[in-house]
Amino acid sequence: MLGVHLRSMLFILYLLMVGMVPLAILWGQMGAIAGLVLCSSFVLFIRISGAERIARRMGAQFLPKAQAPHIYATIEEYCRRLNMPVPKIAVIDSYAINFAVFGFSHTGAWLAISKGAIEKLERSEISALLALELVYLKGGEVLCGTWLSQFLSALDRLAALGRRPDRYRQRTFQHWFRKLMIWPLGLFPILILRPRRDGNKWDLQSIKISRKPRALAEGLRLMQAYRDRVPLCSPFSTRHLFLASPPSADLVENIFFEGGELPVRIRALESLNTLVTLS
Repeated sequence: MLGVHLRSMLFILYLLMVGMVPLAILWGQMGAIAGLVLCSSFVLFIRISGAERIARRMGAQFLPKAQAPHIYATIEEYCRRLNMPVPKIAVIDSYAINFAVFGFSHTGAWLAISKGAIEKLERSEISALLALELVYLKGGEVLCGTWLSQFLSALDRLAALGRRPDRYRQRTFQHWFRKLMIWPLGLFPILILRPRRDGNKWDLQSIKISRKPRALAEGLRLMQAYRDRVPLCSPFSTRHLFLASPPSADLVENIFFEGGELPVRIRALESLNTLVTLS
């Protein structure tokens, strides 16, 4: 499997190729230089304050410590065990149950929790799921997902330029124009940057931190149960950042970002919990 930083470099090289080659063919060396400048500017644009813009797109607001002291205490303790900085903690005003983590570095990372998760989950379940997200952040995969989110958002904005919002865009020419623009340009970045959450690997590592296999299994079960009943409304560019990808009516989106491995992970955790109990 390609490393996180290698995948990020391949993504940047892809942007340079897409931007430089056509201009170099048209205008030679000057075109190549212009393409290099444009691509470098684009990379800087999606990188600078990228995590903050992602938080705004998914509707995540900073969560004051006074409102959730138990969440802060849990995260701070797990970060101490993992020897990593404490991420910014945000809440999403949704009754769905979900968690998201994103950022270009450990020091600038965000961890978002839905309002439904805080209200409907037991504290032990919240603790176990927080450990899972923090272990995933520590592993570095979050970097690729953050690059992908910013890239897809930029493509989405570019495809929508000059077009009025349409509440029925699922059936409009604008909708299909958007898809025809995003998928060809975004296919390679999606393939190399989309989340590669080896569920069993991260689950086992998080259990070493939280020591709560049963709570983790139950938390994932409730998340799966609420996923379709109380869907989380989230932009296309942020779906892959969530622990359980929000449902979508778009077939292509579901092919690339569907989180269908949750039932398998839940069964594995329940088996592990049974073995621990018997021993």
